[in-house]
Amino acid sequence: GRAMRRALLGGFDQAQATLVIERQLDLFEAHWKATPDFVDGHQHVQQFAGIREPLVAVLQRRYGTQANKPYLRISIAPPGLTDMKSRVIAAMGANALESIAFNSGIKRANGLFGIYNFHGGTSRYATLMTHWLARAPAGAILMCHPADEVGLGDEIGVARAQEFAFLA
Repeated sequence: GRAMRRALLGGFDQAQATLVIERQLDLFEAHWKATPDFVDGHQHVQQFAGIREPLVAVLQRRYGTQANKPYLRISIAPPGLTDMKSRVIAAMGANALESIAFNSGIKRANGLFGIYNFHGGTSRYATLMTHWLARAPAGAILMCHPADEVGLGDEIGVARAQEFAFLA
């Protein structure tokens, strides 16, 4: 919530965001000995004002000439699969990120599936998953949050366990 408010009230410092993005990519590459296949941010922060601009600039500078460039997750649910939650997520800068990335030649995922309100149990999740998979085009991302062990204070812990049960 705090990051969302900051993005709405003027955004993040782009110079500081650039440093953080560079550091995270350096750490990823050092650990995996490879460039990332894709780039996204926890709770869709990759599209927030002040983050999206330096993120695209860093990706273009680091990977722009590579044959296999990482692609960006754009947090827009496909038509017919939107609800209030997906509209709020998209309103936090998804269209702006998509435009900046397109103009910079950065690859983007073809839709984000898996957005739901975390309610309804395992059977509802199974129904949603069937619905998402039937409509997901090549290049889409299916977001999920499974966990076989849930920590105290995890706001979506019950949903994590239900997703894990379905996926297992």
